Amino acid sequence: MNSARTRHALLWAIGSTALLSIAIGLPFSPAPPAKPATDQSTPRTATARNLDLAEAFSRLTFRPPLTAEQLAEDARMDEEQVSAAETWLNSPDAERRLAGAEQLAAYPTARAQILLCRALQTDPNPEVRSTAAVSLQRFKTPSDKTMAVVVASLADGDRDVRSAVLQTLDVFMSHEASGSHQHAKLRRQLRSKRQNARLDRETRKAVVALLNKHS
Repeated sequence: MNSARTRHALLWAIGSTALLSIAIGLPFSPAPPAKPATDQSTPRTATARNLDLAEAFSRLTFRPPLTAEQLAEDARMDEEQVSAAETWLNSPDAERRLAGAEQLAAYPTARAQILLCRALQTDPNPEVRSTAAVSLQRFKTPSDKTMAVVVASLADGDRDVRSAVLQTLDVFMSHEASGSHQHAKLRRQLRSKRQNARLDRETRKAVVALLNKHS
């Protein structure tokens, strides 16, 4: 039993040594088998060195929780990036607005959610609207207003935008537990669209399929 534990510890240590070597950019080669020591008091063996490196690797991968100051700094930096994206979304250049919509996916704050909904509703460029819909998929808990905006965008005049909106609704439904308040509310909104004359036939069929998928 003890020999099995020793072999397990050695294999784990060697694997950890390899990972540590990769992490710090050094080549790794397993230590050769140690020759039987004639002096039983020899302090350092290959196994001991590997175990020491394994301990160092454990310390390297440990990440202490962030302090309140660090969390506040992260939030401040997120808001700065959201503000930059908002500036781009207000640009007359479609490429810059597209970049703004893409950037907001990485910073799913309440302000970012509002900006993406506005872009989805009002941007004249369908690619920007599509990107805004896709970026909203990063929000695990979309607000009621966001869900209403996305559902309303099923009537967008561009097919690619409608396709992106359907994908986003699929993600929203997947995030919500079946039977939850938000899940039931979203299903009610989608059911109201099944026979909506403002939607094309293809979109209405896709809505029915989505409801069946998340029944």
